[in-house]
Amino acid sequence: MAPPLGIWRICGFLRSNGIECQVFDPNLYDFPNEQLARILLTLDYQVVGFSMNGLTLHHDLALVHMAKSFSPSSLLVAGGVEATFNHELIMSASPVDVIILGEGEFPLFDICNAAQKGSGFEGIKGAVVRTLNGPKVTLNRPMCYEEYCHVSSMIPLEDIPFEAYWEKLKKLRGIEPGDIDEQDLREIHSIRLMTLNYCPLKCSFCSYTNFLNVASGKKGVKAWRLPAETVLRLVKKAYAAHPEVRTIIFQDDLFTFKDDKRLKPLCEGILLAKKNGELGAKIEFICSNRVDTIPTGDLAMMRNAGFRLIGYGIESFSLRVLKEFNKSIIYNAIEPVINNTIKAGITPFLNIILSSPESTMDDIVVTLQKVFEYQRKGCETSIYPYVIPFTGAELSGKAAHDSSMVKEVAHIPGEEGSFTRPTKILPKDDLARDFIEELETMVKREAKMVMDELEVTHMPSRMKGLITTYTAAKIMEKRKIRISFKPEDVMSFILERRRN
Repeated sequence: MAPPLGIWRICGFLRSNGIECQVFDPNLYDFPNEQLARILLTLDYQVVGFSMNGLTLHHDLALVHMAKSFSPSSLLVAGGVEATFNHELIMSASPVDVIILGEGEFPLFDICNAAQKGSGFEGIKGAVVRTLNGPKVTLNRPMCYEEYCHVSSMIPLEDIPFEAYWEKLKKLRGIEPGDIDEQDLREIHSIRLMTLNYCPLKCSFCSYTNFLNVASGKKGVKAWRLPAETVLRLVKKAYAAHPEVRTIIFQDDLFTFKDDKRLKPLCEGILLAKKNGELGAKIEFICSNRVDTIPTGDLAMMRNAGFRLIGYGIESFSLRVLKEFNKSIIYNAIEPVINNTIKAGITPFLNIILSSPESTMDDIVVTLQKVFEYQRKGCETSIYPYVIPFTGAELSGKAAHDSSMVKEVAHIPGEEGSFTRPTKILPKDDLARDFIEELETMVKREAKMVMDELEVTHMPSRMKGLITTYTAAKIMEKRKIRISFKPEDVMSFILERRRN
C-alpha cells in the first residue's frame, strides 16, 4: 500500500511539458474496475498507460482489456520492468499498442506528441510498436545525469494522495479512528522517495539490476543518484505537502556507497531543516543498503539525523548460497556491520531468502540459526522461503528449464486468455525442497490464525519473519533435524516482544 512513484514521476514530467495527465491506482479502491470504467467513460483520453508487474501481470492485463472496451479509441501503452523483459507475452495477451522499454519519461512524451499529431510511433527510442509484421523494437537511450536529476525533481509530491494510503493501511491493520498509537503513526504515516536510478550490483535473483541494460542494449549503464541538495529539497517538499508524515523511506536498493560523499551533507541538512522548522522534529528515516557499502563510521551521524532503521539485503548466512546469489563479497561484512548498526541505536532490518536452487538443509539450518540469533538481538526480519523468479533475473534464466522452477497457468480475470508464468524457484535437493514446501504451507496457516485472532487483514513482515522462524523450528523438531534453538524458544521471544 504505497503510491507508484515511477508512475507519478512520469506524470510530473508530462505535466511540466504541457501534457494533461492523471494517475489511477487500483489498490486505493474497493471496486477498482468500476472506478476505472467511470473515469474512462467520463473523459476522452488519447493515451492510457499501464505499469506491468510480474506478480500482478494477470490483473494488469485484465485492466488493459477493460480499457480497450471502455475507451476503444485510446492508444494503449505498457511499461515497467515486466514490460521491458516480457514485451512479446504482453503484446500477445492484450490489445496493447506500444510498449516502452526502460525509463518511460522521454519515450512517453514522444508517444503523446505523436498521438496528438496523428503520426506513427515507429522509431521512437524505447518503443516497441505493434505492426502487421509483428512488434517493431527500437531500443531506449538511458538518461544522462542531468536528465535524471531534472526528471526526478518533477515528481508532484503535493498531488500524491499519501493520506488515502495511510487510511487504507489503518483499515487493513484493524486500527479504529482515534485509536492509533505512536508506533503505528511512525510506520503508517510514511512517504517513500527514490534517489537512485537503478542498482548496478548484479545480484543473481534481481531483475531490476538488468533493467536499463536490456532496455538500451548496452552493458554497464551508469548508475546515477541525486545529490544531497536535491534529496533534501524533496524531503522538505514532502513534509510541506503532507505535514502529518512521520517517516521518510528512501526506496533505493543502495542508499549509500562505500566512499560516500553525499551522506554527511544530507544529514547536516536534515538537522538544520529540523532546527529551522522546515522539517518536523519527529521526522525519522529508513533506507536500504548492502552491508559492504554502508559507511559504518557514519552510523552515529545517521542516527542523530533521525535514521531509525536500515534494511540490509543479507539474503543468506551460508557462504555457498551467497556465491550463488553473486553476493559472497558481503560475507565478512555481515556480522560487524549488523552489530555496529545495533550499537549506533539503529534497527537492522534483514531481508532473507531462505533457500536457493542449490541449497541443502545445511545451508537452511545455518541461515535460520543466525536469523534467530539476530532477531533476539533486536533485528527485524523479512523471510522469503525461496527465490521469486522475476523475469530478467539471472537465476530465473538459469532455472527456466530445470526442476527447480515451478510454473502455473495464470488466467486473465474477465477474459478467456491465459498464460504460463513461473511462480517460485525451489531447491533441487529433495530434503530441502520438501522442507521449504511444508514451511510455506504451514506459515500461511499460522499467519492466518494470528490475523484471525487479532481481527486484521495485514501482518507486518517483521511479525511474519518471527512466525516463519517459529514454524521452521517446529518442522525441524518433527523431522529430527538438529538446530540450535527450539520452537518454544521462539514462541517465548514472540510473547515477550508482544508484552513489551
